[in-house]
Amino acid sequence: MSTLRRLRDAAPPTVLGWAVAILAASSLGRWGYGEMDLVVFVVSLGGLILFALSCALVVGAAIRLSKRHASARAERRSGETDTPISTGFSLPSMETVPLVQVAWEWRHPAEVDVARSNRSGRLVERVVARRRALVEQIERRLVVRGVFRLSAIAWRHRDQGPFRILPALGGLRNLPALPAFSSGDGVPHPTGAAEGDRLEIRRYAPGDSIRYILWKTYARTGQLVVRVPERALDRARRSAAYLLASDNDEAAAATARVAIERGLLGDSWIFGADGTAEPTEAKEEALDAVARSGNPEVVRQSANVDGLRAFVAHPTVRAEGHCLLFVAADAPARLQAALDASRTFAGVVSVVLATDGIAVDGSSPWWQRLLWRDLPTLGVARAEVEAALAACRAAGVAAAWVDRPTGRLLGGAGLEHGAAAAANPPASSPAERPAFRRAG
Repeated sequence: MSTLRRLRDAAPPTVLGWAVAILAASSLGRWGYGEMDLVVFVVSLGGLILFALSCALVVGAAIRLSKRHASARAERRSGETDTPISTGFSLPSMETVPLVQVAWEWRHPAEVDVARSNRSGRLVERVVARRRALVEQIERRLVVRGVFRLSAIAWRHRDQGPFRILPALGGLRNLPALPAFSSGDGVPHPTGAAEGDRLEIRRYAPGDSIRYILWKTYARTGQLVVRVPERALDRARRSAAYLLASDNDEAAAATARVAIERGLLGDSWIFGADGTAEPTEAKEEALDAVARSGNPEVVRQSANVDGLRAFVAHPTVRAEGHCLLFVAADAPARLQAALDASRTFAGVVSVVLATDGIAVDGSSPWWQRLLWRDLPTLGVARAEVEAALAACRAAGVAAAWVDRPTGRLLGGAGLEHGAAAAANPPASSPAERPAFRRAG
């Protein structure tokens, strides 16, 4: 199939061009010369001339362009999804060649929309990636075609990388500390509970000791409040984190990215992701692992969570006290497999479930449901998040829910409170940003 595609790309006439040429030639022979119909003669001859001229111009422009594009290389090697990236790649616009157009698209990575702008006689590339990736080379398909679509020549252009596309952060730029904590040493008594001084305040509830009631507050406000002990938690001296890849895991990858970049995993950490053989402690290598986990071949190979099994069994990870898993909330099979694989980890396991908003049934106006039978669903169904949280509770694993558009970090109890906000992401969220149309 690829050989046929290369032959078709190398031959200038298109299917439409062959159809026009055959129809014009047959009409010229049968009616133009046979019946001496001057109208058919002129139209058929004009069609053949246009077809031949289009093929000649396309071949000449392709030869001219192929001699110049070898020096065209992308200058920018990194970016993030849903954000226009000016790569610096450009080609001559061929404005001096009549009836010819120049276009191109990305073949690898594929989930990239390309836009071209004409600047001083050159077509400058700007791309918007829909999914993160880490590739060793960019493969483009360059096309020189006639304006009447009668002829076209295409060939592949490879730009050596690496090229890294990270997931967009959205509202996660203000994400608070992640639950990468373990019980600390600050307890009031060696045999006492793992709790600290009574510094927090809440409303009085039946069963609370009256010795902890704040009577001054009651005299001032008329409300009974009591002091409660804060949880004596301390950051784990070293934490392990792992990103599981799936089809809709951009929010989970963005959460892992912000945790790495902002140091939310603590001062000492080790990170792994699907598609990366060895765990790493370096920031740039960890970001590379986040980007690499979005490659299509990695997602296909990560269904059996063998990468997570190897990660928790690694000698440098096995001795750690805490392991944090980043998982997409709408991947129940991947989550259950990850929970089963993490049972071999001797320390504490926590899960961060990430979403790109919560879809609310019936939230669209009636006229939209009437005009469009199948409306696009933005976000994850609320039932899927609840099922994922329930699966974590059943496995005895602490879980938190992170919503990328709003930047909210909520535990399982906060689902009711945060669902409404997550179902209505701000206008600047990645899900609502316009993307370039794919070049064709």
